[in-house]
Amino acid sequence: MGAESTGKTTLVRALSAERGWPWVAEAARKHVEAVGRPLSRFDVAPIAARHLAAVRTAPDTPVLLLDTDLLATLAYAEHYHATSPGWLRSAASRGLADLYLVCKPDFAFDPEPVQRGSAQDRLRIQARMEALLAEFDACVVELSGPLEERLATALAAIDDLLQKSAT
Repeated sequence: MGAESTGKTTLVRALSAERGWPWVAEAARKHVEAVGRPLSRFDVAPIAARHLAAVRTAPDTPVLLLDTDLLATLAYAEHYHATSPGWLRSAASRGLADLYLVCKPDFAFDPEPVQRGSAQDRLRIQARMEALLAEFDACVVELSGPLEERLATALAAIDDLLQKSAT
């Protein structure tokens, strides 16, 4: 979890490469690639549906890494489209992850045509995501610093969760 340009995809790929865990790509990115235009509030439902379909068809393993989830979709919908659909809030609540690795916005902002806003947007979205995680009482581990540090912290947190769930 984290706003735009916080290293989520880089981290998910690194975790997958390190342990072989499967991962689900960011649904909004896939949707932008498919429609080839800026997103609108009418894209929120298809993005959520794309995410849910990808999770449903992912391998059944003890660890499934998600580049983003429905809480992130909700935060983006609120920020960019001034919409907060009740159905999305409900679906996000039902689909909470066991652990959220929150990538802090301490990397330089990398603008991306069509999908990303500004560095200021990134800070607002990050704050909203963190507020949603607190509101939903999610289990959170914050990640900052270079990739190697984030990866080590993430692996330790996942290993700890797996150990607790095994007992």
